[in-house]
This record gives sequence, C-alpha cells and structure tokens, in this order.
Amino acid sequence: MKNEIHTIVTDLDGTLLDRSSRISELTRMVVQKGIDSGKYFIIATGRRFFSTFQFAAQFEGNIGLVSNNGQIIRMSHDAKRIREFYLDRTEVVRIVESGKGFGFFPLLHTDHFEEGIDMITEIPMQDPLYMNYSGGNSDRSLLIKNCLDFDLTRITVICILSHDKEKLYSFDRLLKLEIPDGSFRGIITDIPSVGPCMEIIRKDVSKWTGVQELLRINGSGGSGVISFGDELNDLELIRESGHGVAMSNGIDILKKNAKHISEYPNHEDGVAKTLIKLGIVEI
Repeated sequence: MKNEIHTIVTDLDGTLLDRSSRISELTRMVVQKGIDSGKYFIIATGRRFFSTFQFAAQFEGNIGLVSNNGQIIRMSHDAKRIREFYLDRTEVVRIVESGKGFGFFPLLHTDHFEEGIDMITEIPMQDPLYMNYSGGNSDRSLLIKNCLDFDLTRITVICILSHDKEKLYSFDRLLKLEIPDGSFRGIITDIPSVGPCMEIIRKDVSKWTGVQELLRINGSGGSGVISFGDELNDLELIRESGHGVAMSNGIDILKKNAKHISEYPNHEDGVAKTLIKLGIVEI
C-alpha cells in the first residue's frame, strides 16, 4: 500500500492522542516519517482551530487542518484560510433557546481566531464540564451572561455537554420536531476525559467534506487516502476514504464501515503501528 497512499488523515481525541491528550514520541516520529516521504498529512477533528493548530505545530511541513468537524479548513504553516462554514443565525437562536428550555448551558464555537476568541459560553469556567472540555484553558473563551447577545453570524458548532447521554438524544429528537427542515444536524459522541457531547453542525458539512476540499486543491482523489478515527463524527471520513481505519477503541458502527480495524487503541500508538504494519511508513 505504500505507493498507493498519498494522504494520511487522522482524528485527534481517541485516535492520534493518548489518554493524556498528547501525541506520543513514537506516533510523532512515525507520522513525521510519513510526511518526509511525501505523504500529505491532514488532521481532521471536532476540536476548535486554535487547538488543532497547536497540535500541528509538533510536526514539520505544511499540514492540512480540518477543524470544528469540517466547518473550518486552514493550513498549519501560516493559518491560511481555505474555507469556512457557519450555522444559520436564525437556527442558532432557536437551538440555543430550546437548549436553555431543556436545562442546557450553551457553548458555542465561533470563528474569531484572529481576534482571540474561539468559544463563547454561559457555563461557568470553573465548572468541571467546561474545564475538561477546554483542557483547563479559558484564555480564548468568552464567558457571557446571554449568548444571544453575541454576534451569532460566525458560529461553527453548538456544543452541548451533559452527564446524561439519553437526555442529549431526547434533545436531538426535540430539535428534529421543532425545526424539521433545519440546515443542521446533531452528532452525539463520547469525548475522552469529557463525557457525552452533542455537537450541532451544518448538515452538508463533515470532516470528509473538509478533506475533499484539501484533496481538490492538491489534485488528489479519495482512493489514495488512509484515514483514522474512533467516533461517530468520523463516520463519513472512514466510510468514504479509500482505506478507512477504525481504532480498536472505536465504536461499533465505525468498525462496520471501516476497510481496516487497527489492532491497537489510541493509547498504544494505534495510528503509528497501523501505518507501519500496512507498509505505508517504514522505520
């Protein structure tokens, strides 16, 4: 497969990162060898761009960055913008209002990277939910009494955190009834060290559409892509890539749609060891 693969794509949490949300030295070395050998490397994650940008800095080379579940596409070298997508403002208002009625505190990802703001929230920043989600860093977050008072024209993701996953599913069903023709969709996942999370993004956007945009610029096709993921927001990526790999710690539906299942979980360098085993990277 070494010559067949031209692009390596990986999710971060539960995939490239270990249990401490770090890139191990082995994984960093193997991915860097892949980059040095001419493979195009793309990080595709639900994380905000600032966080994605920081992880990309651990590698040499110009890396494609698909953040916010495909809503923001940039490059690592200079944060150059490629494309961005925003939720409809009217629908954001309705979703936030419905969420508050359901007892949720809204947390919104917003595209104000240059201005130093990535998230706005009504969740107190000392709340464990927020602390775990933000990694304890509130520097680029804005605590606001009422999110509806903020400029909602550049919202990329509405994030709802809850210890009760069934409550998130109930809210998802409610939104489908209240806004049946909405241009958004909800993805419910489990984020390591955070717990259940519902991410509301544009219906027509995913990690895979972001990867496709970068491939188009490079003049490459999806058949030469090997991708790695573990959760529901990786489904399109794993299903549509030429070689989609589900981590051994991945959810069942991902494994059913994958071309390969890694023998190793994220905390045992699953991405690195799979790249070596398949002969895509030689060490």
